[in-house]
Amino acid sequence: MQKKLISLRARPYIEKPAEDPNRVRKGFFTREQVEMVAGFLPVAIGDLVLFLFWSAWRVGEVRRLEWKHYFRDEGVIRLLAALSKNKHERVLPVTGELAAIIDRRWRARRLDCPSIFHRDGRRVGDFRKLWNKACKGAGLEGRIVHDLRRSGVKHLIDSGVDPHTAMAFSGHRTASMLRRYHIIDVEDLRRAAERANRYTGPTGTVMPLRATATEQPQVSRQAGSDTVRS
Repeated sequence: MQKKLISLRARPYIEKPAEDPNRVRKGFFTREQVEMVAGFLPVAIGDLVLFLFWSAWRVGEVRRLEWKHYFRDEGVIRLLAALSKNKHERVLPVTGELAAIIDRRWRARRLDCPSIFHRDGRRVGDFRKLWNKACKGAGLEGRIVHDLRRSGVKHLIDSGVDPHTAMAFSGHRTASMLRRYHIIDVEDLRRAAERANRYTGPTGTVMPLRATATEQPQVSRQAGSDTVRS
């Protein structure tokens, strides 16, 4: 059609195949696990891994960050549209753990290298071999670097950040994609069950946790009366 060899009216209809749920990766890290993996990596790459988790950005975006993208007076990193996969600019507040990472990289910066994340003056490239070795050392074999993005999104939402703000933080453009990244695990379900057990009704009151079976008082019956032993 582009070469004008056939008419646009001859264009066939091709139905988009349904998404295979089995192809959606569900791996994720907890904060402690990310810090553990980072400890098995060289400092520069360890900082990059931590940055990926706390920013929930894509690895290709972070590797190409340069100091010209960091506005120290404002305390933000501005990702240009040209560096973003979806071609939309993004602003990341550099605070808390992100500020600590950038401070370490600032002290390690070199005048002959514009990259924020570098090793001996060369921008960090493919580090999958080091990554796999670090994951093995941390007892987390089989994880991939992109799991850090999913984990960062989950951490944001679990901490109470509303989904709309989390999308602006991570750069997701659709709520459906964000839902894929917000992984629900058994601990999430357990916390939900505990909260449901404490919920008393439409007023929204949540009762304090009840004592566990081992903490509840024991009851014994003596001579037709109830006696409670603590």
